[in-house]
Amino acid sequence: MRVGMTDARYYTTLRFTLMLNAIFKSTQRKWGQRQVHKYLEGLELDFTRLASQPDRFRLKQLEIGSLKIARTQKHYTVYEVLPGAIVLLEILHQRQDLAKRLVRLEKTLLKEYKDFLDEQE
Repeated sequence: MRVGMTDARYYTTLRFTLMLNAIFKSTQRKWGQRQVHKYLEGLELDFTRLASQPDRFRLKQLEIGSLKIARTQKHYTVYEVLPGAIVLLEILHQRQDLAKRLVRLEKTLLKEYKDFLDEQE
């Protein structure tokens, strides 16, 4: 769990955390540690804003089923909304074919979301 400056909460699934780590490693290899920190700060700010106003930043035209999507830096973040928080499920680069990827991932992401909720009980 992360708590930002607005006390907006967001949670991450294991998949999301692993994808985020891969992004940071790739960024570090290509552009160095300073860029990793800059990008991380930008993503943290985007995640906090998204958590504080989940409907304001979502891209309704890209939603598949109940999965919500928002632009975060050069990525799209897939999430679900909880009362007072969001669950970050997946992060995809803007160059990927988002629609195809989400169709393939929809069932997996919804299962991970259900598993997350089960763990919270």
